[in-house]
Amino acid sequence: ATVENGRRRLSAIISSTADAVLATNESNRIMLLNDAMEQYFDIKTRDVLGKKLESVLAN
Repeated sequence: ATVENGRRRLSAIISSTADAVLATNESNRIMLLNDAMEQYFDIKTRDVLGKKLESVLAN
């Protein structure tokens, strides 16, 4: 439960920040991005989750 609470708290912080935030895994695949990142790069989370960062930002 403690780990899940930490994840929820981190998600809330990332979602509420005005800064663009994007996180990738060790394979450089997009795991998370916030609303500011969506707006800045005109992308949607549902369209980029799991994709390689370079393939998304190259366009």
